[in-house]
Order: sequence, then structure tokens, then C-alpha cells
Amino acid sequence: MFNFDTDSISCMSIYVNFFGGPNTGKTTLAQALTSVLSFKGISAEYVDEYAKDKVWERSNFSLADQVYITATQRHKVLRCEGDYDVLVVDSPYIMGLMYGMYEPEYAEFLIEDFKRHNANAINVFLERNIPFNEMGRNHTEQESVDIDLNIKNMLIEEEIPFISVANEQWNTVNDIASLVEDKMDLPL
Repeated sequence: MFNFDTDSISCMSIYVNFFGGPNTGKTTLAQALTSVLSFKGISAEYVDEYAKDKVWERSNFSLADQVYITATQRHKVLRCEGDYDVLVVDSPYIMGLMYGMYEPEYAEFLIEDFKRHNANAINVFLERNIPFNEMGRNHTEQESVDIDLNIKNMLIEEEIPFISVANEQWNTVNDIASLVEDKMDLPL
């Protein structure tokens, strides 16, 4: 039913996708990783979370339309594909499935589309180990913990490979940068 022509997009970029609920440190680590990779001479681009813009704008109307949020996040990611060696994504678009009700066909499309575009990805699930900060959040700490569990279960159920790491800030960033460098040595 959903057939968007994305096959013409070359899938040459390595994705680093950060998964986790609100306030696990995805944005902080994604920005730091992008900087570290850039300092190493690797062409890297940070793709920010569209929904966070809407939270800061207090645009509850837009946030209520999760199909729009998810589609916009997908667009933000795919427009950069192939233009950089590495795309660092702090909110992979399939995480939108955690926040809204979707027709089964559309949810299936999103999962399959994500798998096709992320065949060469490093998917990182961040274990919650930093103090919860309510600033800029629409969820409570308990709701965020529940979202963590739902995200991890989705990755497992959909057989999306991932590594699970504790957010140890610079150690985590440097470890992931090493994984990216190792992956770049392989033909894409």
C-alpha cells in the first residue's frame, strides 16, 4: 500500500542510530560523536530530533500528529543519505512507532524502510543511567522508562541488530567512534 520511491537513493552512508526513551542522553552523545568523527577527518552529519523542536515550541497540535512527526523525521534523515560518510541520528524515525497509533500497513512500511536504509548501521540502545531531567520533556521518568522497554522490545521483535550500552559519555563516544572507523574499513 505504501510505496515511496526511495530505491533511487544511494545507501552509501553509515548510520549511527541512537535508541532510547526521553532523557537517556541520545542528543548529547550524538552531537559529541559527530564532533569526534569530524575531528578525525570523517565526513559526518548530525541529524537532530524533529519532535524535540515541537516540544520546545510547545506545539502540542503538531506533536499529536505522530504520522507527521515520523514522516518529517524520516525526511530529515533520508535527505542526507549518501552525502556524508556517516549520519549520526539521535532519533531514528521508527521510534515514532512508540508515540502514536499507526495503521498496521504503515507501521510495517516504516520498519521495512528503516531496515533497507540501515543495512549498514550501528544501532545503539542507551541504557538509562543518568539522572532524569524534566526540562524539555513531555514524559515523566516512569513513562520514559516504559518507553525504553518498548523500544528495546521493538528492536528485538523486529530483529534489528543493536548494541546496548550504558551512557558513560566520553568512553561511550570513543567506543562508538572506533566501531565507525572499523566499519569504514569494510566495503559498503
